[in-house]
Amino acid sequence: MEVHHHPHIEKKSFKEYLLEGLMIFLAVSLGFIAENIRENINNHETEKKNMEVIVSNLKLDTANLAAIIQNTSSRSQALDCIELIRYQDLSDTTLLKSFFISFDRAHLFSYFIPSSAAFEQMKSSDGFKLVKNQEILDSLFGYYDYDKTNLELQTKYAQFFMDQVFSLEDKMFEPGRLLQTSKIIARNPDMMRELFNSLHNINVALKNFYTPSLQVQLQKASALIGLIKRKYNL
Repeated sequence: MEVHHHPHIEKKSFKEYLLEGLMIFLAVSLGFIAENIRENINNHETEKKNMEVIVSNLKLDTANLAAIIQNTSSRSQALDCIELIRYQDLSDTTLLKSFFISFDRAHLFSYFIPSSAAFEQMKSSDGFKLVKNQEILDSLFGYYDYDKTNLELQTKYAQFFMDQVFSLEDKMFEPGRLLQTSKIIARNPDMMRELFNSLHNINVALKNFYTPSLQVQLQKASALIGLIKRKYNL
């Protein structure tokens, strides 16, 4: 009959167990650290890409703002011309043509619509959690909050323009019929005076409120571009 002998298993010492435990602990710890490093690198890359898109949006804003500020300057110049002829005889066809040219220029109005797609995407995806720089966060939210204020101001200004001018314009002017219009003006000096007063009020609002708000926003956009480029080495 065969006799089976159990193999002799050498017992490990306490130091060996301790060493094995230490090696396992180090392996797990290093894996955890490596994963954190990878995650931080990925987060930083995502953060930087988000900021690159933000800067791209801000550059569009600066271009649009510069164009709209130029537009408002042209409108204000047209309204200044109207101010100069308000006390002259508009029954004169030549002068009336000059008035209409300036009046048409004064009608030009461009809304500034901010390029906020990247900002809104970061908000919806919690992308701002990746941004650790408080100055960047404060500047971003400050800029886009100012955007909302400016949109409200533009809406009020456009409504003010319509309320002040369009109702009078509908009553007084017949497009393409200058002689007929001059007769209407001659018969309605009080209404014409009201129109000129309205245009004066619009010009004051344009120069003192609307245009300065766009200029402030342009400054904010340019400063924010510079700040982001410096912080992210773009």
